[in-house]
Amino acid sequence: MRAPIASQAGWRAAWVRVHRYAGLLTALFLAVAGLTGSILAFGAEIDAWLNPHWFRVESRGTALDLDQLARRIEQADPAVQVDYITYDGRAGHAAFAFVSPRPARAVAAAHASYNQVFIDPVGGAILGKRQRGACCLEAAHFVPFMLEVHRSLFIPGAWGRWLMGGIALVWLLDCFVGAYLTLPRSRPRLRKWRPAWQIKRHAGSYRLNFDLHRAGGLWPWGLLLVLALSSVYLNLRTEVFQPVVEVFSAVSPFPESRAPAAARDAAPVLTFETARQRANRYARGQGWPSRVSGVTHFREQGTFLAMLWPAYENRGLGLGNPLLFYDAHTGGMLKADVPGTGSWGDRFMALQFPLHSGQIAGLPGKILICLSGLLVAMLSVTGVLIWQRKRQARPRALAAAGLPSLPRGSVRRRP
Repeated sequence: MRAPIASQAGWRAAWVRVHRYAGLLTALFLAVAGLTGSILAFGAEIDAWLNPHWFRVESRGTALDLDQLARRIEQADPAVQVDYITYDGRAGHAAFAFVSPRPARAVAAAHASYNQVFIDPVGGAILGKRQRGACCLEAAHFVPFMLEVHRSLFIPGAWGRWLMGGIALVWLLDCFVGAYLTLPRSRPRLRKWRPAWQIKRHAGSYRLNFDLHRAGGLWPWGLLLVLALSSVYLNLRTEVFQPVVEVFSAVSPFPESRAPAAARDAAPVLTFETARQRANRYARGQGWPSRVSGVTHFREQGTFLAMLWPAYENRGLGLGNPLLFYDAHTGGMLKADVPGTGSWGDRFMALQFPLHSGQIAGLPGKILICLSGLLVAMLSVTGVLIWQRKRQARPRALAAAGLPSLPRGSVRRRP
């Protein structure tokens, strides 16, 4: 019986080292992601509170249509073109758009000062502009900056996204390793496992820290696993997540225009407003209560996307509300992306953002995600403290036993 026990102990020691070094590798990154994620759970509300002059308007009355708003923005600065425009239809709320440099104009090459424009939906006055994702902590940029730090550490290009995606992969695997290490080594397993779920009070700072780390990872284990998995989706969707999903199920491609190449070189027959109207008619025909809050023009794909979300930052409860894709050059519908439909792969991928943001459960879900971000930061800190305490305790233990301290990595042979 000794060989199997020794083998089991050896495997456990190996997984302890995996958990230790995975934790040390990811601790700082997960602490940052957790804290910024807690802020982003209520990012839309914080952004509107910090910048009320952009998000709130005093004017009341009939709102301009989306094309009229887009023209006001483009007339104010001919160097830009509107890519997305949204207005949730609520009185007192501003509309806003995302813009990009207009390629056909020479002046556009020097235009890089802003990519988001806020506009009064009734009067059409420009309320403000900002470069969404710019640095740093002033009110205008605080929430978008937190989003960039959360998903890429504000590292430019794809490098930051890949880095945080790799951290998410390590975290995902370490979730299983950490859970395994809480399991007792001998019977009765269930009774011996019970202390792992408890936090002992008045047992000293080290024991409290250890219990917070172990029990704090066990109770919300399923939630932490979901956050890790959805983080992989958000950062490595095309590189890792979708290819793995496609091994088990087909995933629908992004719709593109079916018009002939000659027709795609001409001006689109659809506009922001006509796409909104067609989508709303379709929604009424389907008996859906939701209406379009925003429209995106994907110029390279030759499509318009009408979003039947309550608002840009709110996809709706559950899996969210439908997305309707239209061919910009023929006007025909390309796809109705209805939550809960499509292949298993489509539904699984559609589930990731509602889970990660907490929007799947509305306000309670957002509160849970906010608290989970703080929990992730706490687990990262307590893990490092446990490692530091054990690292400091090793030389003291050797000294107490009258043994010399050996260099790290060396092997002590028994006499």
